[in-house]
Amino acid sequence: MKGEIVIIPDTQYYISVIGVFFFILILAYIVTKLIAKNGAVLIKGKNIKIIEKIPLGIDKSIYLINIGTVYYVIAVGKQSIELIDKVNEDSIKLNIKSTQLEKSNDTFDVYLDKYIEEASINKVSIMNKLKKMRRKNEYYKDKDEKK
Repeated sequence: MKGEIVIIPDTQYYISVIGVFFFILILAYIVTKLIAKNGAVLIKGKNIKIIEKIPLGIDKSIYLINIGTVYYVIAVGKQSIELIDKVNEDSIKLNIKSTQLEKSNDTFDVYLDKYIEEASINKVSIMNKLKKMRRKNEYYKDKDEKK
């Protein structure tokens, strides 16, 4: 084998191969986490919605499912699905997710008014609490400035 030129890869080649390997490894990890987190989002139905899922173990979960105006609480195991309860829309209170709050155009005042109505707190007591908090803040601010 006389006359052949043997090219030996240098360290830059090895570093780039290792870099590409780690990039693919990190990308696979991120994609796996996204699919695991948002797996239910990929499968959307028009009439059936999974409202909430609570994992109880590796292969056991409880789901709150909405079909029309009726909510179903079901237990899902590795090889079984059981209906726990059937609940009407009026008898449960759903928490609005922060993503839904961000998408809406309502202002903070609208949500504050809803909170006041639900908690049956009058506006005067809220204003008094806010004033008290402000006075405490000013007191400590003045105290810090004296030092």
